[in-house]
Amino acid sequence: MLSEFGGAMNPQAFERERRKSKRHTMKDVAFAVLTSGSDEELGQVVNISYGGLAFEYFVGSRQVNDGKYLDIMLAKSELRINKIPVRTICDFEIKNDLPFSTIAKRQQSICFEMLTEEQKRQVDLLIQYHTQPSQ
Repeated sequence: MLSEFGGAMNPQAFERERRKSKRHTMKDVAFAVLTSGSDEELGQVVNISYGGLAFEYFVGSRQVNDGKYLDIMLAKSELRINKIPVRTICDFEIKNDLPFSTIAKRQQSICFEMLTEEQKRQVDLLIQYHTQPSQ
């Protein structure tokens, strides 16, 4: 359903869209590379919808900056989606089960912005063949 892809939205519109867009949990391992200027952050995709995705990443004492572009790569597939324009919706720390660890785990949720037709097609393939609907 390609008409569900996100575009430029104000935060209130995204909240409404978020409730309409079905989240799909990754059944295959996928990585996200968030690029902001010269900085890059690698994380693992947790879930994806036609409007955006959430990924988890590890940090020492810093939080990843708002990204401008995102690449998605599947670990066991040639599918790779490059240079997806994105906007960060939220970024929060996930509880670390290791009490003496200094490494923090965070989750970032992003919204896709103005995807090309090819990017839409690739996201659709990713959702159809490499995810399962969230419960």
